[in-house]
Amino acid sequence: MPAIVHTYKELYIIYVSVGHKNGCCIKSEYKKHTRGVINKMACYYPYETCNLVSSLYDATEPAYFPPGAKLFVASECKTQRDVFRNSGYSIKLSPSDADVIVVPDVLPNEYYKMRCNLVGTDTNEEYLFLVNIQKSGYSIGESVTDNDVEIVKNYLIRLRNYKFDDAGPSNLVWFIPKCDKLKEIMLEELSHPNLPYVQEHLVPINASTKFSAETLLYWKNIAQQDQELLARTICTSNWRKYPFTLLAFLKTNGKTAWNLVGNSDFRNILNNIGYSQYGSIEGDLSKKTISPADYDMFQSYMYYLMGIDEDKGGMVDTRTMESTISLNLTKYLQKRTAFKPLRLSAAMSAESLKELVR
Repeated sequence: MPAIVHTYKELYIIYVSVGHKNGCCIKSEYKKHTRGVINKMACYYPYETCNLVSSLYDATEPAYFPPGAKLFVASECKTQRDVFRNSGYSIKLSPSDADVIVVPDVLPNEYYKMRCNLVGTDTNEEYLFLVNIQKSGYSIGESVTDNDVEIVKNYLIRLRNYKFDDAGPSNLVWFIPKCDKLKEIMLEELSHPNLPYVQEHLVPINASTKFSAETLLYWKNIAQQDQELLARTICTSNWRKYPFTLLAFLKTNGKTAWNLVGNSDFRNILNNIGYSQYGSIEGDLSKKTISPADYDMFQSYMYYLMGIDEDKGGMVDTRTMESTISLNLTKYLQKRTAFKPLRLSAAMSAESLKELVR
């Protein structure tokens, strides 16, 4: 079943109470004006509460991508067109001339979502209303029946002449950035049904800069001097293969607010790897799935900084380690603690001893 998709100027949340004699009254309403809903499309499956964004992701992740393909790139994509051209692709101005339609990246964990009982608009379809029904004596959304939904729907139609979707009594609404091509997929009204739709970060590119432990050490030095240069360099790299390593690197080097650096291409990379300005290192990293290749690169970089063999490991001076890398990152490395006897040549204070053995 295709999704229902609404574009809107403003979003309002309304709470309506239903009494035991089917009397209705508006308990509260307010305009929702946060980043998660501004300049977005409200999308949901009627009569279903499945993960719409996961379905959208699956529809834009083709199993095969033709090399040297002709691409139609949606205007909302952030990747610089020269990145595609330099990888052997040609850019077409019309989907009918292309082999692949490239759409903005779909980020399952990044989009705002809300539950409601009714989704409606004003008569001009400029304002969107999410209606939550509360029955007297119950919590919001609990024990709401199809009959309750009809009662509230008719009440708001009489009161304000709203228009409502034909949907079930419980709806999970997702707020996805506006994009006509993504809308086509959700509505199942594909303008070119035989062409694959693919997220921009899934288009294979020929990266001019390759990840390695040496590269990351070089970037570590750049991060202290010129963050803009580093952002441009990362955009030309094969970062897609190493999102966990890149996230760990950025969270521990240079500016704390990488989202204020670089162009839209770099900010799109930050979104893809799950970078957040205010999130902790451990909090951001703990949410990630790490591929074997990505983890190998992460270990290689960590061991390179600590000066030990990346295949065999080795002993590390804790003083050197603490001054070289973030201790939060060592939580993701396999390790054991070793003890070495120390003989004192003279009496000393306990505090001095603690410093000596660090």
